[in-house]
Amino acid sequence: MIAIKDVAKEMTLEEFKKRFEILSSHIQDKITKKIYYCPHDLGFNFTLDDCISSCCKDCWIKAMNIMKLKDRKIS
Repeated sequence: MIAIKDVAKEMTLEEFKKRFEILSSHIQDKITKKIYYCPHDLGFNFTLDDCISSCCKDCWIKAMNIMKLKDRKIS
């Protein structure tokens, strides 16, 4: 199993969608049932400034877009 801090680097978008349930301002790990409120917890490069300037939902959308772009580069 991929370590949580390595999700951003190692997991594909498809794997991410299978493992995590996307809720309004957070996601839940379907395996461990843990809740994550910030993409930073999964290894994405988000900062406190991101938290101040946008809402959580926006950061999760950005994280999904990053994974989408990463998947395209690998293909």
